[in-house]
Amino acid sequence: MIFIETPIFTRHVVEALSDDQYARLQSELITRPDAGDLIRGGRGIRKLRWRVPGRGKSGGIRVIYFWRVSASQILLLTLYSKGQQTNLTPAQVKHLARYVEALK
Repeated sequence: MIFIETPIFTRHVVEALSDDQYARLQSELITRPDAGDLIRGGRGIRKLRWRVPGRGKSGGIRVIYFWRVSASQILLLTLYSKGQQTNLTPAQVKHLARYVEALK
């Protein structure tokens, strides 16, 4: 499986996860690339709820990604903390769906 990060994902993942935590996340996505829930209207974009150990109840993050099955790729689009935002806004979903469509 090949992981492709958007610049915004890279910026946020460095702040949110240690190298070991990020490696565990990647391992989970390799094993279960369909683990995240499909986002309505997202044209295949998924949201994975990921617990970050030692950060308390609101310490989890949400990883937004797209699994490109035919190319064995996972596009890591963005992530945010549970305390920062509950769900993507409709405008954010639309923007990310367009981004993914442009890459197909």
